[in-house]
Amino acid sequence: MLLPACSGNKGKPANNILQTEKMIPVLEDIHLAEAYVFNQHMNTNLSTQWLNYYYDVIYRIHQTDSVQFSQSLDYYESKPEKLLDIYDKLLTDMSIRQEAISEALYDTIN
Repeated sequence: MLLPACSGNKGKPANNILQTEKMIPVLEDIHLAEAYVFNQHMNTNLSTQWLNYYYDVIYRIHQTDSVQFSQSLDYYESKPEKLLDIYDKLLTDMSIRQEAISEALYDTIN
């Protein structure tokens, strides 16, 4: 009888799942790309083409692919505490980025 749940990998995702440290910047870039495309008010076909292009670029930048990202997202969605932790960190990172941009804009105006 095999008991995969009893392996020595306590609480860690499988090898094909993006670790949280890698998942956060991928999600951040995906959310930024989606926000950008949706704010362009393009027709559905054009926005889909642009999103697919941005997804491909994001996956290449982060050395992953759509399959690994989807499997990782499924994994974290099945573990709400971990997904919440990821989004808490993501929101913190994005808030810091927004503050830095705001400061830089303020400095250029004054």
